[in-house]
Amino acid sequence: MNKIDTTEIMNEIKDNILQTKKIIIIGKGNTAKYIENRDEDTYYIAIKQSIIFMKIDVDLLIITDFGGLCGIKLHNVKYILCPYFLHDDTMKPNRKLDWNFTIKYLKEHNFTGKVCFIQLKQDLEKVDKYEIFHALNSGDLAFVFLNKINYKNPIITYGINIDTYYHKDILKLIENIKPKNKYHEKWLERYKMISKKVKVK
Repeated sequence: MNKIDTTEIMNEIKDNILQTKKIIIIGKGNTAKYIENRDEDTYYIAIKQSIIFMKIDVDLLIITDFGGLCGIKLHNVKYILCPYFLHDDTMKPNRKLDWNFTIKYLKEHNFTGKVCFIQLKQDLEKVDKYEIFHALNSGDLAFVFLNKINYKNPIITYGINIDTYYHKDILKLIENIKPKNKYHEKWLERYKMISKKVKVK
């Protein structure tokens, strides 16, 4: 199987994070807030569509499923951390959504940063030299990753694990997405079913 080695990129991300005094992580929950100004001593992490809340350069975007890329702009993202096989609308890794697919998609959407591929425990097959992470979703992956690199400084979160509400701007964003391929369509169908059960403030 063809593969891409992103070991050096992983080391870059680790080094950059460990040099900072604080991390801010933005999720999709109701307590998410817009970040207008950048503190140079802070490392900024966005979880999937929560990138819309960052009006600054984003140090790291974390995704585990293809749906997490839907409807967002990537021009201000420095690094992306994602699985070798992205998950599809069933929330399981899809062999067709491999690193080749991801790289092509990102180039088509004006991403000029760097991508670091990892393995999740539930991946279809193991790829040599890829670190394995035991994470259930994108938000979980952020904390598993920071714990694995032994980050000790303060971590501030907005829109993560506070309540069961989604931020209204996230739902508005996803509702306005126009599907560009079959994976978009399937993911949006799943989202519409979920959104009927999700509480919004």
